[in-house]
Amino acid sequence: MKVAEILSDLTSLRACGHAEALALVNVHKTIANSDPQQQSWQQTEQVLSPNIGESTPTTQSEDLRRAKDLVELHNDIKLKQLNRHNGGLNEELQKARRDVDRVLQELG
Repeated sequence: MKVAEILSDLTSLRACGHAEALALVNVHKTIANSDPQQQSWQQTEQVLSPNIGESTPTTQSEDLRRAKDLVELHNDIKLKQLNRHNGGLNEELQKARRDVDRVLQELG
């Protein structure tokens, strides 16, 4: 049951943007820092390791670093897709969509 809840939460977080995802997991936390990058790092750190201030084993520190890298990579990929001149779609996907539209017009 717990796994299903976690998977549901992950799906919800995947459907929204980076800042929104961090806001969802930190509903009761407010960080006064105005730097969005620093704020996202702090929020990610709090979510992934709430006891980070205490003595943390090396494996937890390593896991936290990996998780931060994954969050940053995910955010970078989303930003690259949004900043493309064609609305975030690569050429192959655009061609595939045109092909589907063409076939549907021929059939209809």
